[in-house]
Amino acid sequence: MAKQTKNAKQTIVSADELREAGAMISKAVSWERTVMNLLWQLRNNGNEKIKDCLRSPRLLVTFGGKALVEIETKDGVIQNPAYLRLTQGSKEYVHEIPVLPDGNTQPPDTFVLAEKDGTDEVIRMAKAYVKGDESSFDKLPLLEIGKLKTYDRMEIESFSIIRNALEDYKNSDDTQPLTIAVFGSPGSGKSFGIKQIANTLFCKDEFESQTFNVSQFTKDSNLIDAFRWACDIGEQKTEGGTRKLPLLFLDEFDSADLNGKALGWLKSYLAPMQDGEYYDENGKQSLCKCIIVFAGATSSTFHEFRNPENHKLFIDQKGPDFVSRVKCFIDIAGPNPRTASEKSYILRRAVLLKSFMKTYGVKKIDKSIVQAMLLVPTYHFGARSMETIIKMSRFKDGVLNPSDLPLGDQMAAHVPVRAFTNLLLQDVIERSTDGEIAKMIHEEYCEDMKAQGKKRPNCVPWEKLSIHFKLSNISHAMSYREKLGLIGCEMRPFASEKTPLKKFSDKEVLDMAIHEHNRWVQEKLEDGWTYAPVRNDDKKMHDCLVPWDELSEEVQGWDKEPCRNIISILDKMGYGVYRK
Repeated sequence: MAKQTKNAKQTIVSADELREAGAMISKAVSWERTVMNLLWQLRNNGNEKIKDCLRSPRLLVTFGGKALVEIETKDGVIQNPAYLRLTQGSKEYVHEIPVLPDGNTQPPDTFVLAEKDGTDEVIRMAKAYVKGDESSFDKLPLLEIGKLKTYDRMEIESFSIIRNALEDYKNSDDTQPLTIAVFGSPGSGKSFGIKQIANTLFCKDEFESQTFNVSQFTKDSNLIDAFRWACDIGEQKTEGGTRKLPLLFLDEFDSADLNGKALGWLKSYLAPMQDGEYYDENGKQSLCKCIIVFAGATSSTFHEFRNPENHKLFIDQKGPDFVSRVKCFIDIAGPNPRTASEKSYILRRAVLLKSFMKTYGVKKIDKSIVQAMLLVPTYHFGARSMETIIKMSRFKDGVLNPSDLPLGDQMAAHVPVRAFTNLLLQDVIERSTDGEIAKMIHEEYCEDMKAQGKKRPNCVPWEKLSIHFKLSNISHAMSYREKLGLIGCEMRPFASEKTPLKKFSDKEVLDMAIHEHNRWVQEKLEDGWTYAPVRNDDKKMHDCLVPWDELSEEVQGWDKEPCRNIISILDKMGYGVYRK
Protein backbone atom coordinates (compact mmCIF):
# COMPACT_ATOMS: atom_id res chain seq x y z
CA MET A 1 0.00 0.00 0.00
CA ALA A 2 2.65 2.53 1.06
CA LYS A 3 5.44 3.70 -1.18
CA GLN A 4 8.92 3.68 0.40
CA THR A 5 11.57 6.10 -0.86
CA LYS A 6 15.03 4.77 -1.67
CA ASN A 7 16.57 5.73 1.67
CA ALA A 8 13.54 4.34 3.52
CA LYS A 9 13.43 7.45 5.69
CA GLN A 10 9.96 8.40 4.60
CA THR A 11 6.73 6.79 3.47
CA ILE A 12 4.31 8.34 0.98
CA VAL A 13 0.73 7.13 0.93
CA SER A 14 -2.55 8.55 -0.36
CA ALA A 15 -5.58 9.16 1.86
CA ASP A 16 -7.66 6.99 -0.50
CA GLU A 17 -5.29 4.06 0.06
CA LEU A 18 -5.74 4.47 3.81
CA ARG A 19 -9.51 4.58 3.38
CA GLU A 20 -9.41 1.39 1.31
CA ALA A 21 -7.46 -0.25 4.14
CA GLY A 22 -10.24 0.62 6.58
CA ALA A 23 -9.30 4.05 7.92
CA MET A 24 -12.39 6.16 8.60
CA ILE A 25 -11.23 9.50 7.22
CA SER A 26 -13.86 12.05 6.24
CA LYS A 27 -13.98 13.29 2.66
CA ALA A 28 -15.19 16.57 1.20
CA VAL A 29 -16.31 17.92 4.58
CA SER A 30 -13.56 20.11 6.10
CA TRP A 31 -9.77 19.94 6.22
CA GLU A 32 -9.77 20.22 10.01
CA ARG A 33 -12.00 17.19 10.47
CA THR A 34 -10.19 15.20 7.77
CA VAL A 35 -6.76 15.76 9.32
CA MET A 36 -7.97 15.02 12.84
CA ASN A 37 -9.64 11.83 11.59
CA LEU A 38 -6.38 10.86 9.88
CA LEU A 39 -4.24 11.32 13.00
CA TRP A 40 -6.71 9.44 15.19
CA GLN A 41 -6.96 6.54 12.74
CA LEU A 42 -3.18 6.25 12.40
CA ARG A 43 -2.84 5.90 16.15
CA ASN A 44 -5.90 3.78 16.94
CA ASN A 45 -6.86 1.72 13.91
CA GLY A 46 -5.67 -1.86 14.37
CA ASN A 47 -5.24 -2.63 10.68
CA GLU A 48 -1.63 -3.76 10.10
CA LYS A 49 -1.37 -1.87 6.80
CA ILE A 50 -2.29 1.36 8.58
CA LYS A 51 -0.06 0.69 11.59
CA ASP A 52 2.81 -0.04 9.20
CA CYS A 53 2.78 3.61 8.09
CA LEU A 54 4.00 4.74 11.51
CA ARG A 55 7.14 2.59 11.30
CA SER A 56 8.68 5.21 9.04
CA PRO A 57 10.31 8.26 10.70
CA ARG A 58 8.49 10.52 8.27
CA LEU A 59 5.02 9.92 6.82
CA LEU A 60 3.52 11.95 3.98
CA VAL A 61 -0.21 11.51 3.34
CA THR A 62 -1.43 13.01 0.07
CA PHE A 63 -4.94 14.24 -0.76
CA GLY A 64 -5.16 14.29 -4.55
CA GLY A 65 -2.89 17.28 -5.10
CA LYS A 66 -5.02 19.49 -2.87
CA ALA A 67 -3.18 18.90 0.39
CA LEU A 68 -0.46 16.93 2.08
CA VAL A 69 -0.10 16.01 5.74
CA GLU A 70 3.46 15.69 7.03
CA ILE A 71 3.94 13.56 10.15
CA GLU A 72 7.10 12.83 12.11
CA THR A 73 7.17 9.64 14.17
CA LYS A 74 9.39 8.15 16.84
CA ASP A 75 9.07 4.52 17.89
CA GLY A 76 5.71 4.41 16.14
CA VAL A 77 4.34 7.46 17.99
CA ILE A 78 3.23 10.62 16.17
CA GLN A 79 5.28 13.60 17.26
CA ASN A 80 3.97 17.12 17.84
CA PRO A 81 3.28 18.97 15.71
CA ALA A 82 2.09 17.51 12.44
CA TYR A 83 1.76 19.80 9.43
CA LEU A 84 -0.99 20.35 6.88
CA ARG A 85 0.31 21.72 3.58
CA LEU A 86 -2.77 23.12 1.89
CA THR A 87 -2.63 24.09 -1.80
CA GLN A 88 -4.96 26.94 -2.71
CA GLY A 89 -4.63 28.40 -6.17
CA SER A 90 -0.94 28.66 -7.01
CA LYS A 91 0.17 28.93 -3.38
CA GLU A 92 0.84 26.47 -0.58
CA TYR A 93 0.00 27.33 3.03
CA VAL A 94 1.41 25.41 5.97
CA HIS A 95 -0.65 24.90 9.15
CA GLU A 96 0.55 23.31 12.38
CA ILE A 97 -1.71 20.52 13.61
CA PRO A 98 -1.55 19.98 17.39
CA VAL A 99 -0.80 16.50 18.67
CA LEU A 100 -1.15 15.93 22.41
CA PRO A 101 1.78 14.45 24.40
CA ASP A 102 0.18 11.00 24.57
CA GLY A 103 -0.07 10.91 20.79
CA ASN A 104 -3.76 11.70 20.59
CA THR A 105 -5.18 14.85 19.02
CA GLN A 106 -7.67 17.48 20.01
CA PRO A 107 -11.32 16.39 19.62
CA PRO A 108 -12.15 16.90 15.92
CA ASP A 109 -14.81 19.52 16.69
CA THR A 110 -12.47 21.82 18.64
CA PHE A 111 -9.71 22.45 16.08
CA VAL A 112 -10.34 25.38 13.75
CA LEU A 113 -7.62 26.68 11.44
CA ALA A 114 -9.09 30.17 11.52
CA GLU A 115 -8.83 30.24 15.33
CA LYS A 116 -5.20 29.16 15.82
CA ASP A 117 -3.42 32.46 15.10
CA GLY A 118 -4.94 34.47 17.95
CA THR A 119 -7.48 37.29 18.06
CA ASP A 120 -5.18 40.09 16.93
CA GLU A 121 -4.16 38.21 13.77
CA VAL A 122 -7.79 37.39 12.96
CA ILE A 123 -8.67 41.08 13.36
CA ARG A 124 -5.74 42.10 11.14
CA MET A 125 -6.82 39.69 8.39
CA ALA A 126 -10.47 40.78 8.64
CA LYS A 127 -9.62 44.49 8.41
CA ALA A 128 -7.39 43.89 5.40
CA TYR A 129 -10.14 41.84 3.73
CA VAL A 130 -12.73 44.60 4.15
CA LYS A 131 -10.32 47.21 2.81
CA GLY A 132 -9.96 45.19 -0.38
CA ASP A 133 -7.16 42.70 0.22
CA GLU A 134 -9.18 39.51 -0.19
CA SER A 135 -5.91 37.56 -0.36
CA SER A 136 -5.58 38.08 3.41
CA PHE A 137 -7.90 35.07 3.84
CA ASP A 138 -6.13 32.91 1.26
CA LYS A 139 -4.48 30.63 3.82
CA LEU A 140 -7.87 29.67 5.29
CA PRO A 141 -10.09 26.88 3.93
CA LEU A 142 -12.90 28.35 1.83
CA LEU A 143 -16.22 26.98 0.68
CA GLU A 144 -17.63 28.86 -2.30
CA ILE A 145 -20.86 27.66 -3.88
CA GLY A 146 -22.52 30.12 -6.22
CA LYS A 147 -22.90 33.34 -4.23
CA LEU A 148 -22.34 31.47 -0.95
CA LYS A 149 -18.91 32.15 0.51
CA THR A 150 -17.80 31.03 3.96
CA TYR A 151 -14.53 30.55 5.83
CA ASP A 152 -16.33 29.23 8.89
CA ARG A 153 -15.42 25.61 9.62
CA MET A 154 -18.79 24.57 11.06
CA GLU A 155 -20.67 26.10 8.15
CA ILE A 156 -18.23 24.58 5.65
CA GLU A 157 -18.89 21.14 7.14
CA SER A 158 -22.66 21.49 7.30
CA PHE A 159 -23.02 22.96 3.81
CA SER A 160 -20.69 20.27 2.43
CA ILE A 161 -22.82 17.53 4.02
CA ILE A 162 -25.99 19.10 2.60
CA ARG A 163 -24.41 19.48 -0.83
CA ASN A 164 -23.41 15.83 -0.79
CA ALA A 165 -26.91 14.82 0.35
CA LEU A 166 -28.57 16.88 -2.40
CA GLU A 167 -26.25 15.47 -5.05
CA ASP A 168 -26.86 11.88 -3.91
CA TYR A 169 -30.62 12.49 -3.78
CA LYS A 170 -30.62 14.00 -7.27
CA ASN A 171 -28.91 10.92 -8.71
CA SER A 172 -30.91 8.34 -6.75
CA ASP A 173 -34.21 6.58 -7.38
CA ASP A 174 -35.39 7.50 -3.87
CA THR A 175 -38.84 9.10 -3.99
CA GLN A 176 -39.13 9.76 -0.26
CA PRO A 177 -38.69 13.49 0.59
CA LEU A 178 -35.18 14.61 1.52
CA THR A 179 -35.65 16.56 4.77
CA ILE A 180 -33.22 19.25 5.93
CA ALA A 181 -33.44 21.39 9.08
CA VAL A 182 -31.88 24.85 9.16
CA PHE A 183 -31.40 26.93 12.29
CA GLY A 184 -29.93 30.34 12.98
CA SER A 185 -30.57 33.70 14.55
CA PRO A 186 -32.91 36.19 12.84
CA GLY A 187 -31.30 37.64 9.76
CA SER A 188 -28.68 34.91 9.44
CA GLY A 189 -29.88 33.91 5.96
CA LYS A 190 -31.20 30.43 6.69
CA SER A 191 -32.51 29.72 3.16
CA PHE A 192 -29.78 31.47 1.17
CA GLY A 193 -27.12 28.76 1.33
CA ILE A 194 -29.50 25.92 0.47
CA LYS A 195 -30.72 27.80 -2.61
CA GLN A 196 -27.15 28.47 -3.73
CA ILE A 197 -26.31 24.77 -3.49
CA ALA A 198 -29.43 23.90 -5.49
CA ASN A 199 -28.54 26.52 -8.12
CA THR A 200 -25.16 24.89 -8.68
CA LEU A 201 -26.36 21.26 -8.66
CA PHE A 202 -29.44 21.67 -10.86
CA CYS A 203 -30.10 23.38 -14.16
CA LYS A 204 -32.57 26.26 -14.00
CA ASP A 205 -35.48 24.17 -15.24
CA GLU A 206 -34.67 21.13 -13.07
CA PHE A 207 -36.03 22.52 -9.81
CA GLU A 208 -38.29 25.21 -8.41
CA SER A 209 -38.38 26.62 -4.87
CA GLN A 210 -41.16 28.19 -2.84
CA THR A 211 -41.30 29.43 0.76
CA PHE A 212 -44.35 29.01 3.00
CA ASN A 213 -44.23 30.81 6.36
CA VAL A 214 -45.92 28.54 8.90
CA SER A 215 -46.35 31.38 11.42
CA GLN A 216 -48.66 33.07 8.90
CA PHE A 217 -50.95 30.07 8.43
CA THR A 218 -54.56 30.87 9.29
CA LYS A 219 -56.05 27.42 8.69
CA ASP A 220 -54.92 23.80 8.65
CA SER A 221 -55.32 23.58 4.90
CA ASN A 222 -52.44 26.05 4.42
CA LEU A 223 -49.96 23.24 5.09
CA ILE A 224 -51.83 20.99 2.66
CA ASP A 225 -51.52 23.78 0.07
CA ALA A 226 -47.75 23.68 0.54
CA PHE A 227 -47.62 19.94 -0.12
CA ARG A 228 -49.96 20.32 -3.10
CA TRP A 229 -47.63 22.95 -4.53
CA ALA A 230 -44.76 20.45 -4.29
CA CYS A 231 -46.85 17.80 -6.05
CA ASP A 232 -47.83 20.21 -8.83
CA ILE A 233 -44.18 21.12 -9.47
CA GLY A 234 -43.17 17.45 -9.32
CA GLU A 235 -45.60 16.71 -12.16
CA GLN A 236 -43.95 19.23 -14.47
CA LYS A 237 -41.34 18.11 -16.98
CA THR A 238 -37.97 19.64 -17.75
CA GLU A 239 -36.69 20.25 -21.27
CA GLY A 240 -34.85 16.96 -20.96
CA GLY A 241 -38.06 15.09 -20.19
CA THR A 242 -37.35 14.44 -16.50
CA ARG A 243 -39.60 15.58 -13.67
CA LYS A 244 -38.88 18.83 -11.86
CA LEU A 245 -37.66 18.66 -8.29
CA PRO A 246 -39.63 20.86 -5.83
CA LEU A 247 -37.63 22.64 -3.12
CA LEU A 248 -40.18 23.41 -0.40
CA PHE A 249 -39.17 25.79 2.40
CA LEU A 250 -41.33 25.70 5.54
CA ASP A 251 -40.15 28.84 7.31
CA GLU A 252 -40.75 29.12 11.07
CA PHE A 253 -41.86 25.48 11.05
CA ASP A 254 -41.63 25.39 14.86
CA SER A 255 -44.27 28.09 15.37
CA ALA A 256 -47.31 27.61 17.59
CA ASP A 257 -50.30 26.04 15.87
CA LEU A 258 -53.66 27.71 15.26
CA ASN A 259 -54.71 26.94 18.84
CA GLY A 260 -51.62 28.64 20.24
CA LYS A 261 -49.91 25.37 21.19
CA ALA A 262 -46.12 25.65 21.01
CA LEU A 263 -44.57 23.33 18.41
CA GLY A 264 -48.10 22.33 17.49
CA TRP A 265 -47.35 21.77 13.80
CA LEU A 266 -44.63 19.14 14.33
CA LYS A 267 -46.95 16.13 14.29
CA SER A 268 -48.32 17.24 10.91
CA TYR A 269 -44.87 16.87 9.34
CA LEU A 270 -44.22 13.29 10.43
CA ALA A 271 -46.13 11.36 7.73
CA PRO A 272 -44.74 13.48 4.86
CA MET A 273 -41.19 13.08 6.26
CA GLN A 274 -41.39 9.35 6.93
CA ASP A 275 -43.71 7.97 4.28
CA GLY A 276 -44.01 10.74 1.72
CA GLU A 277 -47.73 11.04 2.46
CA TYR A 278 -50.14 13.72 3.62
CA TYR A 279 -53.88 13.88 4.20
CA ASP A 280 -56.44 16.24 2.72
CA GLU A 281 -60.23 16.23 2.51
CA ASN A 282 -60.05 13.32 0.06
CA GLY A 283 -57.91 11.13 2.30
CA LYS A 284 -54.31 9.99 1.93
CA GLN A 285 -52.22 11.58 -0.80
CA SER A 286 -48.69 10.77 -1.98
CA LEU A 287 -45.94 13.35 -2.12
CA CYS A 288 -43.63 13.34 -5.10
CA LYS A 289 -39.82 13.29 -4.95
CA CYS A 290 -39.00 16.60 -3.26
CA ILE A 291 -36.74 18.43 -0.84
CA ILE A 292 -38.33 19.87 2.29
CA VAL A 293 -36.34 22.46 4.22
CA PHE A 294 -37.53 23.21 7.76
CA ALA A 295 -36.24 26.64 8.83
CA GLY A 296 -36.50 27.22 12.59
CA ALA A 297 -37.60 30.31 14.47
CA THR A 298 -37.66 29.41 18.18
CA SER A 299 -34.11 28.04 18.42
CA SER A 300 -30.79 29.26 17.05
CA THR A 301 -29.23 25.79 16.80
CA PHE A 302 -30.34 22.22 16.18
CA HIS A 303 -28.95 21.21 19.57
CA GLU A 304 -31.01 23.92 21.28
CA PHE A 305 -34.13 22.79 19.41
CA ARG A 306 -33.82 19.14 20.38
CA ASN A 307 -32.84 19.92 24.00
CA PRO A 308 -35.47 22.50 25.04
CA GLU A 309 -36.13 23.69 28.57
CA ASN A 310 -39.68 22.31 28.39
CA HIS A 311 -38.71 18.77 27.51
CA LYS A 312 -42.15 17.34 28.36
CA LEU A 313 -43.82 19.66 25.86
CA PHE A 314 -41.23 18.67 23.26
CA ILE A 315 -42.03 14.99 23.78
CA ASP A 316 -45.80 15.58 23.83
CA GLN A 317 -45.59 17.46 20.53
CA LYS A 318 -43.63 14.63 18.88
CA GLY A 319 -40.35 16.55 18.88
CA PRO A 320 -38.12 13.43 19.11
CA ASP A 321 -40.06 11.82 16.23
CA PHE A 322 -39.51 14.92 14.12
CA VAL A 323 -35.78 15.02 14.93
CA SER A 324 -35.34 11.34 14.03
CA ARG A 325 -36.75 12.00 10.55
CA VAL A 326 -34.41 14.91 9.71
CA LYS A 327 -31.77 13.65 7.26
CA CYS A 328 -29.27 16.49 7.78
CA PHE A 329 -29.16 19.93 9.38
CA ILE A 330 -27.16 23.13 9.48
CA ASP A 331 -26.72 25.90 12.04
CA ILE A 332 -26.16 29.28 10.35
CA ALA A 333 -24.05 31.28 12.78
CA GLY A 334 -24.54 34.77 11.37
CA PRO A 335 -22.37 37.66 12.60
CA ASN A 336 -22.61 37.01 16.35
CA PRO A 337 -20.13 34.76 18.20
CA ARG A 338 -21.26 31.23 19.03
CA THR A 339 -19.23 31.26 22.25
CA ALA A 340 -17.31 33.84 24.27
CA SER A 341 -13.98 32.42 23.08
CA GLU A 342 -14.79 32.14 19.37
CA LYS A 343 -12.81 34.27 16.91
CA SER A 344 -14.28 33.08 13.60
CA TYR A 345 -17.24 35.44 13.94
CA ILE A 346 -14.88 38.28 13.01
CA LEU A 347 -14.23 36.56 9.67
CA ARG A 348 -17.96 36.04 9.10
CA ARG A 349 -18.55 39.73 9.76
CA ALA A 350 -15.80 40.73 7.34
CA VAL A 351 -17.40 38.69 4.53
CA LEU A 352 -20.86 40.12 5.31
CA LEU A 353 -19.61 43.70 5.58
CA LYS A 354 -17.77 43.45 2.27
CA SER A 355 -20.92 42.04 0.67
CA PHE A 356 -23.13 44.84 2.02
CA MET A 357 -20.61 47.47 0.91
CA LYS A 358 -20.81 46.07 -2.62
CA THR A 359 -24.63 45.90 -2.52
CA TYR A 360 -25.05 49.53 -1.43
CA GLY A 361 -22.20 51.09 -3.36
CA VAL A 362 -19.69 51.75 -0.58
CA LYS A 363 -16.27 51.94 -2.21
CA LYS A 364 -14.30 53.28 0.73
CA ILE A 365 -15.01 52.95 4.45
CA ASP A 366 -13.32 54.67 7.37
CA LYS A 367 -11.06 52.33 9.37
CA SER A 368 -12.80 53.21 12.64
CA ILE A 369 -16.15 52.05 11.21
CA VAL A 370 -14.54 48.79 10.06
CA GLN A 371 -13.24 48.22 13.59
CA ALA A 372 -16.60 48.95 15.18
CA MET A 373 -18.53 46.79 12.71
CA LEU A 374 -16.14 43.86 13.16
CA LEU A 375 -15.81 43.97 16.95
CA VAL A 376 -19.04 45.32 18.47
CA PRO A 377 -20.18 42.70 21.02
CA THR A 378 -23.43 41.79 19.28
CA TYR A 379 -25.86 42.65 16.52
CA HIS A 380 -29.38 42.55 17.93
CA PHE A 381 -30.90 41.23 14.70
CA GLY A 382 -27.93 39.44 13.22
CA ALA A 383 -26.98 40.16 9.62
CA ARG A 384 -30.10 42.29 9.19
CA SER A 385 -28.68 44.76 11.70
CA MET A 386 -25.35 44.91 9.87
CA GLU A 387 -27.14 45.55 6.60
CA THR A 388 -29.48 48.14 8.09
CA ILE A 389 -26.59 50.20 9.51
CA ILE A 390 -24.98 50.39 6.07
CA LYS A 391 -28.30 50.94 4.31
CA MET A 392 -29.34 53.79 6.66
CA SER A 393 -25.99 55.60 6.46
CA ARG A 394 -26.05 58.88 4.53
CA PHE A 395 -22.75 58.63 2.65
CA LYS A 396 -21.83 60.33 -0.63
CA ASP A 397 -19.68 59.34 -3.58
CA GLY A 398 -19.21 55.84 -2.16
CA VAL A 399 -17.26 57.05 0.90
CA LEU A 400 -18.58 56.10 4.34
CA ASN A 401 -17.34 58.19 7.29
CA PRO A 402 -18.34 58.09 10.99
CA SER A 403 -20.51 61.19 10.61
CA ASP A 404 -22.61 59.33 8.00
CA LEU A 405 -23.76 56.61 10.41
CA PRO A 406 -27.29 56.46 11.88
CA LEU A 407 -27.69 58.27 15.18
CA GLY A 408 -29.11 57.63 18.63
CA ASP A 409 -32.09 55.33 18.87
CA GLN A 410 -31.72 54.23 15.25
CA MET A 411 -28.30 52.78 16.03
CA ALA A 412 -29.35 51.50 19.46
CA ALA A 413 -31.98 49.31 17.82
CA HIS A 414 -29.21 47.28 16.21
CA VAL A 415 -26.08 47.40 18.42
CA PRO A 416 -25.00 48.30 21.99
CA VAL A 417 -24.36 51.97 21.29
CA ARG A 418 -21.79 52.63 24.02
CA ALA A 419 -19.62 49.69 22.99
CA PHE A 420 -19.94 50.62 19.31
CA THR A 421 -18.99 54.23 20.02
CA ASN A 422 -15.98 53.21 22.12
CA LEU A 423 -14.75 51.05 19.25
CA LEU A 424 -15.37 53.87 16.80
CA LEU A 425 -13.41 56.35 18.89
CA GLN A 426 -10.81 54.02 20.39
CA ASP A 427 -7.78 55.92 19.10
CA VAL A 428 -9.16 59.23 20.37
CA ILE A 429 -10.19 57.78 23.74
CA GLU A 430 -6.78 56.16 24.32
CA ARG A 431 -5.17 59.59 24.00
CA SER A 432 -7.70 61.20 26.35
CA THR A 433 -7.81 61.34 30.14
CA ASP A 434 -10.13 58.36 30.17
CA GLY A 435 -7.59 56.44 28.11
CA GLU A 436 -4.81 57.26 30.54
CA ILE A 437 -6.99 56.17 33.45
CA ALA A 438 -7.69 52.91 31.62
CA LYS A 439 -3.98 52.29 31.20
CA MET A 440 -3.42 52.97 34.89
CA ILE A 441 -6.25 50.58 35.86
CA HIS A 442 -4.61 47.89 33.77
CA GLU A 443 -1.18 48.58 35.29
CA GLU A 444 -2.58 48.34 38.81
CA TYR A 445 -4.30 45.06 37.90
CA CYS A 446 -1.07 43.56 36.57
CA GLU A 447 0.83 44.60 39.68
CA ASP A 448 -1.87 43.11 41.90
CA MET A 449 -1.81 39.78 40.02
CA LYS A 450 2.00 39.70 40.26
CA ALA A 451 1.87 40.37 44.01
CA GLN A 452 -0.57 37.47 44.41
CA GLY A 453 1.60 35.18 42.31
CA LYS A 454 -1.16 34.74 39.74
CA LYS A 455 -0.57 34.47 36.01
CA ARG A 456 -3.21 35.81 33.67
CA PRO A 457 -3.08 35.93 29.82
CA ASN A 458 -4.04 39.61 29.93
CA CYS A 459 -1.13 40.59 32.22
CA VAL A 460 0.87 42.14 29.39
CA PRO A 461 1.93 45.72 28.56
CA TRP A 462 -0.92 47.91 27.32
CA GLU A 463 0.48 47.96 23.77
CA LYS A 464 0.19 44.15 23.57
CA LEU A 465 -3.19 43.95 25.27
CA SER A 466 -6.09 42.54 23.24
CA ILE A 467 -8.50 45.19 22.01
CA HIS A 468 -11.34 43.59 23.97
CA PHE A 469 -9.44 43.94 27.25
CA LYS A 470 -8.48 47.49 26.30
CA LEU A 471 -12.12 48.39 25.74
CA SER A 472 -13.14 46.76 29.02
CA ASN A 473 -10.62 48.95 30.87
CA ILE A 474 -11.72 52.03 28.92
CA SER A 475 -15.36 51.36 29.80
CA HIS A 476 -14.35 51.01 33.46
CA ALA A 477 -12.35 54.26 33.32
CA MET A 478 -15.21 56.16 31.70
CA SER A 479 -17.45 55.15 34.59
CA TYR A 480 -15.26 56.97 37.13
CA ARG A 481 -17.06 60.27 36.64
CA GLU A 482 -20.46 58.59 37.01
CA LYS A 483 -19.44 56.88 40.23
CA LEU A 484 -17.95 60.05 41.71
CA GLY A 485 -20.99 62.07 40.70
CA LEU A 486 -23.17 59.51 42.47
CA ILE A 487 -21.53 60.38 45.83
CA GLY A 488 -21.36 64.13 45.19
CA CYS A 489 -17.74 64.25 44.07
CA GLU A 490 -15.77 65.07 40.95
CA MET A 491 -12.24 64.57 39.61
CA ARG A 492 -10.03 67.43 38.47
CA PRO A 493 -6.36 68.40 38.43
CA PHE A 494 -4.93 69.17 41.88
CA ALA A 495 -5.82 72.67 43.08
CA SER A 496 -4.44 74.47 46.10
CA GLU A 497 -7.68 76.14 47.16
CA LYS A 498 -9.30 72.86 48.20
CA THR A 499 -8.11 69.69 49.88
CA PRO A 500 -8.76 66.50 47.92
CA LEU A 501 -10.26 63.47 49.58
CA LYS A 502 -7.86 60.96 51.07
CA LYS A 503 -10.39 58.20 51.60
CA PHE A 504 -13.99 57.30 50.80
CA SER A 505 -16.45 56.40 53.51
CA ASP A 506 -17.74 52.83 53.64
CA LYS A 507 -21.14 54.07 52.46
CA GLU A 508 -19.56 55.85 49.47
CA VAL A 509 -17.60 52.73 48.55
CA LEU A 510 -20.76 50.65 48.78
CA ASP A 511 -22.77 53.03 46.59
CA MET A 512 -20.06 53.11 43.93
CA ALA A 513 -19.58 49.32 44.06
CA ILE A 514 -23.29 48.74 43.49
CA HIS A 515 -23.14 51.16 40.55
CA GLU A 516 -20.12 49.31 39.15
CA HIS A 517 -21.84 45.93 39.48
CA ASN A 518 -24.97 47.21 37.72
CA ARG A 519 -22.81 48.70 34.94
CA TRP A 520 -20.97 45.40 34.54
CA VAL A 521 -24.24 43.45 34.43
CA GLN A 522 -25.65 45.73 31.74
CA GLU A 523 -22.43 45.40 29.72
CA LYS A 524 -22.60 41.61 29.93
CA LEU A 525 -26.29 41.47 29.00
CA GLU A 526 -25.66 43.66 25.95
CA ASP A 527 -22.90 41.25 24.98
CA GLY A 528 -25.34 38.33 25.00
CA TRP A 529 -24.50 36.81 28.40
CA THR A 530 -27.15 35.15 30.55
CA TYR A 531 -27.36 33.98 34.15
CA ALA A 532 -26.47 30.41 35.11
CA PRO A 533 -25.67 28.97 38.55
CA VAL A 534 -22.38 27.65 37.16
CA ARG A 535 -20.17 29.96 35.10
CA ASN A 536 -19.45 28.88 31.51
CA ASP A 537 -17.53 31.45 29.49
CA ASP A 538 -17.87 29.57 26.19
CA LYS A 539 -21.66 29.62 26.48
CA LYS A 540 -21.66 33.19 27.84
CA MET A 541 -23.21 32.15 31.14
CA HIS A 542 -22.24 33.80 34.44
CA ASP A 543 -23.25 33.16 38.02
CA CYS A 544 -22.77 36.81 39.02
CA LEU A 545 -25.48 38.22 36.76
CA VAL A 546 -27.77 38.75 39.73
CA PRO A 547 -28.83 41.75 41.86
CA TRP A 548 -26.19 43.09 44.25
CA ASP A 549 -27.89 41.71 47.36
CA GLU A 550 -27.63 38.18 45.97
CA LEU A 551 -23.84 38.33 45.67
CA SER A 552 -21.59 36.80 48.31
CA GLU A 553 -19.42 39.13 50.42
CA GLU A 554 -16.35 37.89 48.57
CA VAL A 555 -17.80 38.76 45.18
CA GLN A 556 -19.03 42.14 46.44
CA GLY A 557 -15.44 42.76 47.50
CA TRP A 558 -14.33 42.42 43.89
CA ASP A 559 -16.29 45.61 43.13
CA LYS A 560 -15.53 47.43 46.37
CA GLU A 561 -11.75 47.22 46.14
CA PRO A 562 -11.44 48.91 42.70
CA CYS A 563 -13.71 51.70 43.99
CA ARG A 564 -11.46 52.28 46.99
CA ASN A 565 -8.51 52.49 44.58
CA ILE A 566 -10.00 55.33 42.51
CA ILE A 567 -8.29 57.97 44.66
CA SER A 568 -4.83 56.37 44.42
CA ILE A 569 -5.10 55.79 40.64
CA LEU A 570 -6.15 59.39 39.99
CA ASP A 571 -3.44 60.65 42.36
CA LYS A 572 -0.74 59.03 40.20
CA MET A 573 -2.13 60.94 37.22
CA GLY A 574 -2.15 64.32 38.97
CA TYR A 575 -5.87 64.32 39.64
CA GLY A 576 -7.68 64.67 42.94
CA VAL A 577 -11.19 63.75 44.07
CA TYR A 578 -13.08 66.79 45.41
CA ARG A 579 -16.46 67.38 46.95
CA LYS A 580 -18.71 69.37 44.68
